Amino acid sequence: RDNTDDGRKDKPAEIIVNEGANFVVGSVKSSSGADYSYNSSKGINIGTVAGKSAILTLNGGNVDIYMADGQNVNIGALGTVEVGASTMKTICRSENGTVGIINNGKINFSHLSAELHTAQAGLNVTTTVDGYAVKYDDEDGVYKLVANMVVNTNTNVTYPSLAEAIANATAGNKLQFLTDINENVTINKSLTIDGANFNYTGTMSANDNITVTVQYVNFVNAGFDKSTKSTNGNYNFNYCTFDGQGTYAYSITAKGANKININNCT
Repeated sequence: RDNTDDGRKDKPAEIIVNEGANFVVGSVKSSSGADYSYNSSKGINIGTVAGKSAILTLNGGNVDIYMADGQNVNIGALGTVEVGASTMKTICRSENGTVGIINNGKINFSHLSAELHTAQAGLNVTTTVDGYAVKYDDEDGVYKLVANMVVNTNTNVTYPSLAEAIANATAGNKLQFLTDINENVTINKSLTIDGANFNYTGTMSANDNITVTVQYVNFVNAGFDKSTKSTNGNYNFNYCTFDGQGTYAYSITAKGANKININNCT
């Protein structure tokens, strides 16, 4: 709700949890940690009233949100959860409890150690930590920060993996490495992959009927593999290096390609 104290009047409601504190919503616990309230009767809402901007800021404390069966944690209408050096958990008593973000709400990470534990993938979780992006671990059910590896130079959006950058790119975009990369990827649209002279380890492959330009990539125990025969596709390699190690005695394989251009590669 809006705070009506003189010092907070006309400002968004705000809860700040500092280091060493443990803030529990929807569940009453004794000093020994026993859980007396089995669950809350309602969902948890932060800033879900239009025009309000409730804020929950975590500066080192832990927040456990317990939801009733089928209830949601909703963050919306400009409501923001700022997660600093903290861990935020959303805990359901039933599998059909979810975490939802509505009306342009978001959860923002402002510290490297921030995490959001929830079984709900696809949330609008952002970060203001330079050089890092938010990644969701499906296996562990955790949103956490990982170092950015690729930037889309057309949109200036950064990604924690080349695969994610490709998935979110539009044909004609250029994806540029920010560090060495070790992963297998398939390029499924016409793109420019700019390694910025960083190393790439893995298998880089491409679909049919697209134009792919790979430049300034140092292939280390890696190669470009289009071994499935195609009837079309244009592949350009500029200023790349191939070490020819491991299984990649043939650095570039492109069966049935329409055109392959190799310029200033070694």
